[in-house]
Amino acid sequence: MTDAMDATSVPLFEAVGVVDLSARGKLELSGDDAVGLLHKFCTNDVNNLAVDAGCEAFVLDAKGHVQFYLVVHRRADRLVLECLSGVDERDDAARLLKFLDRYVIREKVKFVDRTQEWGELLLAGPGAKEVLATALKIDPPSECLRAMSVAEFGDAAFVASGVQSATTNYTLFAPRERIDEVVARLTAAGAAAATLGDYEAARIDAGLPLLGPDIKPKALAQELDRVDQTINFRKGCYLGQETVARLDAVGHVNKTLVRLAFAADARPTPEMELRLAEQVVGNITSVAAPQGGAVAALAIVRTGANQPGKVLEAAAGPAAVLPRLK
Repeated sequence: MTDAMDATSVPLFEAVGVVDLSARGKLELSGDDAVGLLHKFCTNDVNNLAVDAGCEAFVLDAKGHVQFYLVVHRRADRLVLECLSGVDERDDAARLLKFLDRYVIREKVKFVDRTQEWGELLLAGPGAKEVLATALKIDPPSECLRAMSVAEFGDAAFVASGVQSATTNYTLFAPRERIDEVVARLTAAGAAAATLGDYEAARIDAGLPLLGPDIKPKALAQELDRVDQTINFRKGCYLGQETVARLDAVGHVNKTLVRLAFAADARPTPEMELRLAEQVVGNITSVAAPQGGAVAALAIVRTGANQPGKVLEAAAGPAAVLPRLK
């Protein structure tokens, strides 16, 4: 958290809150071949991504295992890669730089790890667009992952409509030394300083996995319930594509990420086993702190036990599998 943020719990389903995510990995790619290089090493179509647009993507190894989960922001002269990772994976930008740099031969591409230079804020909740408009005197984008520059905070500063909450949300990038100023503007416009726990509740409610807690070392792209957002099946070859194509041809995977709802007084924990008819069918991966109603969680659950409406048993009590989000 920045010094300006004396955060308290703010349910981002009910109120507008701002969360400091500056520790998250951020990698910048620039140069004539930056777009083409990333296109060859991720699951989505970066070549045809318009300037000021964005997409989600996985970077895989040769066996199709997920190595990185990214939000790709295409700016006029560079790509900004936001690493969606848990707190134990905060060196992701450095690892991603090293991973991609191994494949550079003659390509004109420059990598810069911006994690320590750029701050990152998530603004989320009903009315977030109005708060952002008032605070920064802009007309915020509405289309998912559409971005716009915020030049008053530096040449690299921009805001993008987000994917990290089921409610309206925006991600803001600015130099670290300007983050307190941005926070002060947002709170003056009506946002409350929220906690990382509030972010966890919002992203779990949205079904958004993170590398580390939810995306384990041998996870496959189609297991993570982000196929529509992350995979383009019409693009050319990329590292790990054969596995993705083979699973697409089969038509299913053996397990998938699901959202769960426990009773309000339940206390599930990550790694807790889930059972159906006395058989272990999965494990919890992430749990949101209780915020009034049902306790939300994410889990990897075997096919056959992962349908919406199924009730699974855990040591913390029964858990209902929630419907997939569109």
